[in-house]
Amino acid sequence: MEYQDQAINCSDCGQEFNFTAGEQQFYAERGFEHPPKRCKPCRAMRKQQQGARPREGAPQVAASPRGDSPSPPRPREAPVQSNQRPREAFPRPRQPREAAPRAAQPRDIHVTTCQACGVTTRVPFKPQEGRGVYCPECYQALKALTTRSSNDEESL
Repeated sequence: MEYQDQAINCSDCGQEFNFTAGEQQFYAERGFEHPPKRCKPCRAMRKQQQGARPREGAPQVAASPRGDSPSPPRPREAPVQSNQRPREAFPRPRQPREAAPRAAQPRDIHVTTCQACGVTTRVPFKPQEGRGVYCPECYQALKALTTRSSNDEESL
Protein backbone atom coordinates (compact mmCIF):
# COMPACT_ATOMS: atom_id res chain seq x y z
CA MET A 1 0.00 0.00 0.00
CA GLU A 2 1.32 3.40 -0.92
CA TYR A 3 1.04 6.21 1.57
CA GLN A 4 0.75 9.92 0.79
CA ASP A 5 1.39 12.85 3.09
CA GLN A 6 -1.76 14.13 4.82
CA ALA A 7 -2.45 17.56 6.32
CA ILE A 8 -4.07 17.27 9.78
CA ASN A 9 -5.18 19.98 12.24
CA CYS A 10 -3.86 19.54 15.80
CA SER A 11 -6.64 19.00 18.34
CA ASP A 12 -4.74 20.98 21.00
CA CYS A 13 -3.26 24.04 19.28
CA GLY A 14 -5.22 24.03 15.98
CA GLN A 15 -2.08 24.25 13.85
CA GLU A 16 -1.88 22.22 10.65
CA PHE A 17 0.82 19.53 10.52
CA ASN A 18 1.88 16.87 8.01
CA PHE A 19 1.32 13.18 8.67
CA THR A 20 4.06 11.91 6.38
CA ALA A 21 4.03 8.67 4.39
CA GLY A 22 6.85 7.29 6.56
CA GLU A 23 4.88 8.02 9.74
CA GLN A 24 1.81 6.37 8.22
CA GLN A 25 3.82 3.25 7.43
CA PHE A 26 5.21 3.25 10.99
CA TYR A 27 1.67 3.51 12.42
CA ALA A 28 0.46 0.67 10.18
CA GLU A 29 3.36 -1.61 11.22
CA ARG A 30 2.53 -1.03 14.88
CA GLY A 31 -1.17 -1.72 14.37
CA PHE A 32 -2.38 1.83 15.06
CA GLU A 33 -5.72 2.34 13.34
CA HIS A 34 -6.13 6.13 13.65
CA PRO A 35 -3.83 8.99 12.61
CA PRO A 36 -2.38 11.26 15.31
CA LYS A 37 -4.58 14.09 16.63
CA ARG A 38 -1.73 16.27 17.90
CA CYS A 39 1.31 17.85 16.27
CA LYS A 40 4.78 16.82 17.44
CA PRO A 41 5.27 19.76 19.86
CA CYS A 42 1.86 19.15 21.49
CA ARG A 43 2.55 15.40 21.73
CA ALA A 44 5.91 16.09 23.37
CA MET A 45 4.33 18.55 25.84
CA ARG A 46 1.53 16.07 26.66
CA LYS A 47 4.05 13.27 27.13
CA GLN A 48 6.12 15.46 29.46
CA GLN A 49 3.03 16.42 31.49
CA GLN A 50 1.95 12.80 31.81
CA GLY A 51 5.46 11.78 32.86
CA ALA A 52 5.49 14.44 35.61
CA ARG A 53 2.14 13.28 37.03
CA PRO A 54 2.42 11.48 40.38
CA ARG A 55 1.76 7.74 40.20
CA GLU A 56 -0.43 7.48 43.32
CA GLY A 57 -3.64 9.30 44.15
CA ALA A 58 -6.16 10.88 41.81
CA PRO A 59 -4.96 11.68 38.29
CA GLN A 60 -4.22 15.32 37.67
CA VAL A 61 -5.76 16.94 34.60
CA ALA A 62 -3.62 19.37 32.63
CA ALA A 63 -5.10 22.27 30.68
CA SER A 64 -4.67 22.29 26.92
CA PRO A 65 -2.20 24.77 25.33
CA ARG A 66 -5.15 26.87 24.06
CA GLY A 67 -6.20 27.58 27.65
CA ASP A 68 -9.74 26.21 27.44
CA SER A 69 -11.21 23.77 29.94
CA PRO A 70 -9.17 20.66 30.64
CA SER A 71 -10.48 17.28 29.59
CA PRO A 72 -9.97 14.17 31.71
CA PRO A 73 -7.24 11.83 30.48
CA ARG A 74 -8.43 8.77 28.60
CA PRO A 75 -6.99 5.34 29.40
CA ARG A 76 -4.59 4.07 26.76
CA GLU A 77 -4.92 0.64 25.27
CA ALA A 78 -2.16 -1.21 23.53
CA PRO A 79 -2.80 -1.93 19.84
CA VAL A 80 -3.83 -5.51 19.20
CA GLN A 81 -2.60 -7.22 16.06
CA SER A 82 -4.64 -10.05 14.66
CA ASN A 83 -2.03 -12.71 15.50
CA GLN A 84 -1.34 -11.56 19.06
CA ARG A 85 -3.10 -11.77 22.41
CA PRO A 86 -4.06 -8.40 23.89
CA ARG A 87 -1.61 -7.21 26.50
CA GLU A 88 -2.91 -6.57 29.98
CA ALA A 89 -3.24 -2.95 31.02
CA PHE A 90 -1.21 -3.64 34.15
CA PRO A 91 0.91 -6.78 33.73
CA ARG A 92 1.35 -8.94 36.80
CA PRO A 93 4.84 -8.93 38.31
CA ARG A 94 6.74 -12.16 37.88
CA GLN A 95 7.02 -14.29 40.97
CA PRO A 96 10.51 -15.44 41.98
CA ARG A 97 11.15 -19.14 41.71
CA GLU A 98 11.07 -21.13 44.90
CA ALA A 99 13.76 -23.64 43.90
CA ALA A 100 16.85 -23.63 46.08
CA PRO A 101 20.28 -23.33 44.45
CA ARG A 102 21.91 -26.61 43.51
CA ALA A 103 24.58 -26.32 46.20
CA ALA A 104 21.95 -25.92 48.94
CA GLN A 105 20.08 -29.13 48.07
CA PRO A 106 21.21 -32.20 50.04
CA ARG A 107 22.94 -34.93 48.03
CA ASP A 108 22.71 -38.64 48.59
CA ILE A 109 26.20 -40.07 49.14
CA HIS A 110 26.77 -43.79 48.53
CA VAL A 111 29.66 -45.88 49.83
CA THR A 112 31.14 -48.41 47.40
CA THR A 113 34.48 -50.02 46.47
CA CYS A 114 36.71 -48.92 43.61
CA GLN A 115 36.75 -51.43 40.76
CA ALA A 116 40.43 -50.79 39.99
CA CYS A 117 42.18 -50.70 43.38
CA GLY A 118 39.51 -52.08 45.77
CA VAL A 119 39.60 -49.13 48.20
CA THR A 120 36.32 -47.94 49.80
CA THR A 121 35.12 -44.67 48.27
CA ARG A 122 32.09 -42.37 48.44
CA VAL A 123 30.20 -41.27 45.32
CA PRO A 124 27.31 -38.78 44.83
CA PHE A 125 25.28 -41.24 42.69
CA LYS A 126 23.75 -44.66 43.17
CA PRO A 127 26.13 -47.28 41.73
CA GLN A 128 24.57 -49.60 39.17
CA GLU A 129 25.45 -53.23 38.74
CA GLY A 130 27.56 -53.89 35.67
CA ARG A 131 29.05 -50.37 35.59
CA GLY A 132 32.45 -49.67 37.07
CA VAL A 133 32.86 -47.26 39.96
CA TYR A 134 36.28 -45.78 40.68
CA CYS A 135 37.89 -43.77 43.45
CA PRO A 136 38.98 -40.23 42.46
CA GLU A 137 42.62 -41.24 41.86
CA CYS A 138 41.76 -44.21 39.62
CA TYR A 139 39.13 -42.19 37.78
CA GLN A 140 41.65 -39.43 36.96
CA ALA A 141 44.20 -42.00 35.78
CA LEU A 142 41.59 -43.73 33.60
CA LYS A 143 40.44 -40.38 32.20
CA ALA A 144 44.02 -39.38 31.32
CA LEU A 145 44.62 -42.77 29.67
CA THR A 146 41.41 -42.50 27.59
CA THR A 147 42.25 -38.94 26.54
CA ARG A 148 45.75 -39.97 25.47
CA SER A 149 44.49 -42.97 23.48
CA SER A 150 41.80 -40.91 21.67
CA ASN A 151 44.45 -38.32 20.72
CA ASP A 152 46.67 -41.11 19.34
CA GLU A 153 43.77 -42.42 17.20
CA GLU A 154 43.12 -38.94 15.77
CA SER A 155 46.75 -38.53 14.70
CA LEU A 156 46.62 -41.75 12.60
